[in-house]
Amino acid sequence: MHGKGDWVVHRSALLGVVLGLACLPFIHFLLVDDWFHVAILDGTVAHAQGATASGPWDLFRFFGGNPKVIQLAKESSLTPWFSHPELKLAFWRPLSSLFIVLDHRLFGTWAPGYLLHSLAWYAALCVIVAALFRRIFPVRVALLGVLLFAVLGTHHQSVVWASARNSLTCAVFGGLALLAQVTAGEEGRRANPWLVLGLLALSLLTGEAGLGMAAFSIAYELFNDRDPLKARVRRALPIAGLVAAWLIAYVLLGYGTRGSGEYLNPLSAPLDYALAFPIRLGNALSVLLAGAPADIWFLAPGARTSMAILGALSVAILAPWAWSVAKAATPEVRRHLAWLTTGMLFALLPQLAGVLGPRSFVIPSIGSAAIISVLVASAFGKPQFAPRAGALVLLVLHGVFGAGMWLGSSAVYAKITAGVEANYAAMGLNERSASERSYLLLSTPEVFSGIYAPWEFAAKNRARIASWRLLSLCECDHTVTRLSERTFEVKLNGTLLGSPYAAMLRSPASPPRVGERVDLSDLAIEVLAVDDRLQPTRFSVDLKRTALPELWAWSDGKMERFTLPPLGQSRTFHWLRP
Repeated sequence: MHGKGDWVVHRSALLGVVLGLACLPFIHFLLVDDWFHVAILDGTVAHAQGATASGPWDLFRFFGGNPKVIQLAKESSLTPWFSHPELKLAFWRPLSSLFIVLDHRLFGTWAPGYLLHSLAWYAALCVIVAALFRRIFPVRVALLGVLLFAVLGTHHQSVVWASARNSLTCAVFGGLALLAQVTAGEEGRRANPWLVLGLLALSLLTGEAGLGMAAFSIAYELFNDRDPLKARVRRALPIAGLVAAWLIAYVLLGYGTRGSGEYLNPLSAPLDYALAFPIRLGNALSVLLAGAPADIWFLAPGARTSMAILGALSVAILAPWAWSVAKAATPEVRRHLAWLTTGMLFALLPQLAGVLGPRSFVIPSIGSAAIISVLVASAFGKPQFAPRAGALVLLVLHGVFGAGMWLGSSAVYAKITAGVEANYAAMGLNERSASERSYLLLSTPEVFSGIYAPWEFAAKNRARIASWRLLSLCECDHTVTRLSERTFEVKLNGTLLGSPYAAMLRSPASPPRVGERVDLSDLAIEVLAVDDRLQPTRFSVDLKRTALPELWAWSDGKMERFTLPPLGQSRTFHWLRP
């Protein structure tokens, strides 16, 4: 019977593969950063245009913080004018970069090939989690844990978006290290330290998320109370030393972030990270414990405080429940819950420094899936109504809704992409002739039609748009007033850095000041007014060339080409959510 239980647990891991395959009909497109990688690998976008990727092993070094290179990137249409002059978004992911090189060589821009590659990693991860849970939990708990882990909606993004695959690869290498530790530890022996360190090193070289797997590994060693504390610390020290060495190399090699309001740097700006920590942690816990959609962080930034409150309420409800279950459980189950919970919390720390999205929770969800499965299994072993009702709610939130998010999110991505393609068609970006056209965009419906358009055009056509100037990402009405033949003013019914996409490129904590001017070869932009929080609300645009560029704006639900109003007159473009 024990063998049959193992068989069921391990086969259940393949449910995640089924969900991934079900997404294939929707995924016939690459996404955002994928286009940048293709353009870099094709040589269409290079360092000479302000891209800081230094080689095929370094595709996640987007902006390096050098003001001259950032200015060149603005000039070459790789980033908008309002981006921080020392913007740094550089991530050390050499193995992930090489996997993308492999995709590019095998599949070109055929998106299903990228998805199938990611799905292979996800299958491996689910099998590893199944083996891990079966080692430490009874069959019923292990089965529930694997099923929940496999269908979690937060895993969808890392499968369908190649640039987010690093969360999976980090988890696979780190998961193998953790499995080796747990297998040896539960048999009363010590895992080969070189094997564990080697696998964790591969995890870290795949991406920063590898820090989360190291957290789980350290937590397991420290909570293995079969041995004296001194021995446990001694086993954990090499892993901590590996993390310290990686952090030193990370800094010395010039990786990290600066100038962004969404990507924080705990090493160089610990105060910013500390101030943002409560809201970000609350949002993360609402996703892990209450099954809240992780996309809310970016799609509905106004709900971030509410999500943080939901996270706090989830802890207030589930922590006492988990404590009572742990007290009644066997010492072994109690020990495993302790290190998995600790590992989950510490695995969140590096994720809270970045943009919180579905990909942020792949590794921490190893811990949350275990916690939820223990709670649900214990509830259905009791006659009381309340625990059973709570368990049913957890199953619906994490299991039913999670599985639905795979198809739902894929359909949403497909809808967004269809809208973007319609915008591109309206602006002529599906024609190679756009390489000879100059565009000036007052506003766009979303970031894909704005920031990423030059990257996608370069990847698809192996040519760059002659000029692409995006003035605003504010999801608000824009009023244009003509000041002279080639000068006009833009007034926002909002703030320049009010959207999370704009804040990603420049922190609202260091906004452009009144009088700050950005000079490019074809235009100059100067900030004219700010609100009471010093956020820019009005700026002027001085067109330097005799021939005016094509002027476009998102107006009343469509991309519209327009001409400047007569001298001294204004026109308002009404922004509607697509």
